[in-house]
Amino acid sequence: MLWYLNLRPMRYSELRRLLPNVSDKVLSERLRELECSGLVRRTTSKKEPPVTVYGLSERGESLQPMSNEVCRWGAEYAGISGVRCAQPQPGNERDLDNRNFVLCDGAHGVR
Repeated sequence: MLWYLNLRPMRYSELRRLLPNVSDKVLSERLRELECSGLVRRTTSKKEPPVTVYGLSERGESLQPMSNEVCRWGAEYAGISGVRCAQPQPGNERDLDNRNFVLCDGAHGVR
């Protein structure tokens, strides 16, 4: 969830589509937990119908360097093949459905 939200803020339905093996109950619970811990911010628009968007807070964004290190470690030491590490960038949504896409800082390029 945090990796996807690192790309851009998303609606619940977008996260649901990207995480098909996670039940609605668990997704809702985890989003609430992440919001309560200050890692995720939830914004609801005032327009009709209201639109709720989840995004990383400043505190959540501060996890990116650690996430990048974990990704690099996993790619190097766990022997994962076919994983492309790349720095998440706004507008990189075309990669969201590619299940071999892991958000890293690009230090290892294409594996």
